[in-house]
Amino acid sequence: MHTRLSGYWMACLEEFIRQDTSAEVHILIKKATSEAPFTFEPRTRLFVYEESTFTEKELKFFLNDLGPAIIYVAGWANQKYIKVIKGFKKNVPVIMGLDNHWKGTIVQVVGAFYFRMFQRDLFSHIWIPGIPQVTFALMLGFPFPHILTGLYAADVDAFNINKQRGRRHGAFVRKFIFVGRLVDYKGVDLLLAAFSEANREMDDSWRMEIVGNGRYEDQVRKTKGVEYHSFIQPDELSGIMSEGVFVLPSRYEAWGVVLQEAAAAGLPIIATHNTGAATAFVRNGYNGFLCNPGSKEDLKRIIKKVMALTDQELWMMSERSVTLSEQYTPVTWARTIIELMYE
Repeated sequence: MHTRLSGYWMACLEEFIRQDTSAEVHILIKKATSEAPFTFEPRTRLFVYEESTFTEKELKFFLNDLGPAIIYVAGWANQKYIKVIKGFKKNVPVIMGLDNHWKGTIVQVVGAFYFRMFQRDLFSHIWIPGIPQVTFALMLGFPFPHILTGLYAADVDAFNINKQRGRRHGAFVRKFIFVGRLVDYKGVDLLLAAFSEANREMDDSWRMEIVGNGRYEDQVRKTKGVEYHSFIQPDELSGIMSEGVFVLPSRYEAWGVVLQEAAAAGLPIIATHNTGAATAFVRNGYNGFLCNPGSKEDLKRIIKKVMALTDQELWMMSERSVTLSEQYTPVTWARTIIELMYE
């Protein structure tokens, strides 16, 4: 029971049905949004339904008729999902997904108390992306043995074009890349301003490619040195992300699988300290740099620092990114599901 599909999520599901040749996967999702209009071709033993086509009663009957061996629910906000999974934990693992960071706000404290009182017993396990979500999982009442990591895993093989072709050396392509929705929390406004100023001070020697939809589209189109692409499907991304330096200047990012995709592609990375996936895939000064969220000046400083690196230094960061990207993969994701099903 999910909210929306993505390329990496489908890669994980396909790996699961490859490993378990008798399994079927049934996915309930929300309708795709205009900012992220993912489309997917039908797959064998993988069925997708829009959640809105079911009433609560119909969905309960559907689940009972399926007789699932395992259930995954993305969070606990969808009350229809919460109501229909009651009773399943007695017979099968019921996993809740969570990617938010614990900030200790009043809303989180009250919400965690409510969850422990009324919803905790519906779930056997919680599945989180990584370290930033551990505290929240504990606050919701899940003990360490029931906290699973690696919820989000990029399709690393699809992005690691450099590894497939053999490592390249020589001139490193002087290009920054941003992939994501063009909205405030992604820091697109900061990126455009910081890049423009830094590039002007460095003799306009770099360019930038931006991929995504959102409110900053017009501003992106007008920025000197920026090539713009509207939203593209996941299987087309690897071509754009095959060379350059990736930048994700988010003010806050619960995780950000695109960082792992960038690392798998062998890109040095610029990210912020508020980006969850940076804890796994970015080592400051090793394969990229971390900057302060919401600070144009700090982002500009890091961009200029990258611009000043030699080809050899950039290639070294590229190699290190590939190594870091291999921590979570669709293979490890599928094994997590299978081990729960057959333990």
